[in-house]
This record gives sequence, structure tokens and C-alpha cells, in this order.
Amino acid sequence: MQRADDDITALAAVNEQDAWTSSDDGIRHWDGAHWSMSGHDVGVVAVAAPDSSHAWAVDSNGLLAWNGGSWTAWPVPEGTSLRAVGAAKGVHAWAVGSGPNGVGIVVHWNGSTWVQAELPQPLSAVFAVDATHAWAASTDGPVFTWDGTGWRKTADLHLGLTAITSDPGGNLWAAAQTGEILALRGGRWVLAYRAPTAVSEIAAYDATHVWAIGFDTVYATVAQESVTPWGNPWP
Repeated sequence: MQRADDDITALAAVNEQDAWTSSDDGIRHWDGAHWSMSGHDVGVVAVAAPDSSHAWAVDSNGLLAWNGGSWTAWPVPEGTSLRAVGAAKGVHAWAVGSGPNGVGIVVHWNGSTWVQAELPQPLSAVFAVDATHAWAASTDGPVFTWDGTGWRKTADLHLGLTAITSDPGGNLWAAAQTGEILALRGGRWVLAYRAPTAVSEIAAYDATHVWAIGFDTVYATVAQESVTPWGNPWP
């Protein structure tokens, strides 16, 4: 595989022949053999790709959408800074960040337009499964849940959260600036692992196969018993 030499800020993969990276130099696409610039050369902080016909990204100016052939840009209001994007298969996508006066901003693409909502705390991460299941995390600790009609706070982990994801079984995972990797089990967040460095990204194949990216290390568990300590409530 070829190497992309930029400082990569995010990676999204549809399959082994369709992947995207975001970096300070823009967005690159992997076609199974080569990396190539995708036509957007402004620094990008996050990218998500639910399928081969849809991809979403955020940069310093706002939102970007890929329709299978080109990128379309949507500016955001002045004072809004987006930090993460998550997309469900099909037309739904969410971008999150902060707005004026430190409020949290969620921008939702519903298939025809972007709809903006505010939450009490600035947001740092978002993950979406479908039109009625999405989660957003805050650098101040709260986790918010989207149920198809609105957002509600479902937890406060008292940590600077950097990433949130779900495995196919519906198990939620979150990562923090201080190295904690947390899992939602039976309605309670538990400490699954404490990395020695900040964790910036997390991905889960299932409940026992989880990967997290630290400052210069990839952490992985391939069995529940290898996560230490497992089952301690948080906080």
C-alpha cells in the first residue's frame, strides 16, 4: 500500500478499495491502488464515509459533501468551529463543534438541507448509525444522544472526550484526552482501559475487537479478558 505523507487528522474507509484521509493539505482518496487528491485542498479536520456514493468532511470554513464525483461546500455561520463529522448509510450526517459564547453546535444533514441545533457544551466527537441513532461527546464530559427527534444528555463522564463510536452490537465506546477508554455496559459507563497517553480516535469491530489511537501508539483488545480493568464503574 502507498503511504500518504501528510499529517493525517482522520481516516474513513468504506472497504479495501475505497478510503479517505483528511489532513492540513486537504482530502485524499484511496482507490485500492493509489492515493490521490480529491479536489479539495484546504486543511480538513475530519472526514466520514458511510458508502461509496457519500462522504462528508469539515474544514475551517464549514461543511463538505461528496456525491460520488465532486465536493460541495456549505459555509457555517461566523464564530462556528466544527471539529468532527459522523455519517449514517444513506443521506444522514452530523457535524459538531462549538459556536459563539462556547455553546455546542450540531449541524444535521437530513437529505435535503442542513439543520442546526445548539447544546450546552462544546462538542468534540460524533458517531451515527442511522437516522434515529447518533451520539455526540463533549470536551467537558457530557454524552448526548439523538433519538430521531432531538438531543438529550445521557451521561456526564467528567472527562475531555475526544472520540465516540459504537460496535455493530450497539455497544458504545468513548475515548478521552487523559487516556481513558470507556465502554457503555448495561446502562453504565465502565473503564475499559487507561492508556498512558491521550487517545484521539477509537474504532470497534465488535464488543471484543477494539482499536484506539494514542499519541504515538495503537492500542487494541481482541478479547474482553484482555481489557484491564474491565467492569469498574465510571466515574
